Amino acid sequence: MSTTYYLLRKKGSAQGDGPYFGASVNAEPGWVITALAARRFATLSEAEQCVDAHAAQFGGFEIEVRSLPDAPA
Repeated sequence: MSTTYYLLRKKGSAQGDGPYFGASVNAEPGWVITALAARRFATLSEAEQCVDAHAAQFGGFEIEVRSLPDAPA
């Protein structure tokens, strides 16, 4: 099994390459450099809602799908 999550990256950037949507040091929405610092969305719907809410301010987004293997029991 694996856990799927979604990241938002700047439109036109390559998969696995940023910038990604996250939060600044002041907890303000903004671009971050690495996927590790990016905001993770549990569902595609949540990611799409965030795109709708922030597209006017940040421009276009692309949704990147990632998965992590679940920890062994």
